[in-house]
Amino acid sequence: MYCPECGTQNDDNAFRCVSCGIVIQQVAVPPPLPVKKSNTVVIVLAICGGIFAVFAIIAIIGILAAIAIPNFIAYRQKAYDAQAQALILSACTEAQGYFLEYANDAISYDILVERGISIPPEIDFHIEDPTRENLTLTAMHVQGDKLFISDKECNLEAQNP
Repeated sequence: MYCPECGTQNDDNAFRCVSCGIVIQQVAVPPPLPVKKSNTVVIVLAICGGIFAVFAIIAIIGILAAIAIPNFIAYRQKAYDAQAQALILSACTEAQGYFLEYANDAISYDILVERGISIPPEIDFHIEDPTRENLTLTAMHVQGDKLFISDKECNLEAQNP
């Protein structure tokens, strides 16, 4: 390669002219190394999104539980009261049937049991007046919130004790 300034012949790989010293060939600068991209931001966002999703699910479950549990308790309370109400109506009907056969006798627990009335232990059942003229029955489930009172006509009255 010849020097453009002085015309001296130089080696083809020479950077400067051997005679005048000017730069006759630029050294090739290697291209910059590629910058390695980091996935840190993506990983942090994925973790934060996962944590947010878990908290959102927990919050939704908490809200549903706050709605469902009181409703469940109310329905269970109604079921307890319905059980006591069904018992007193059955007992009153059986007592009326007994009085048709034995008009002057008094009704008792044993007679009701003989006639097919099963009195569960969780229901407080009482015969207040066992006579035909003034028959009065009461029943209340131990976990219920209503006391049922039946008269001789099997009319029910529900009271909050």
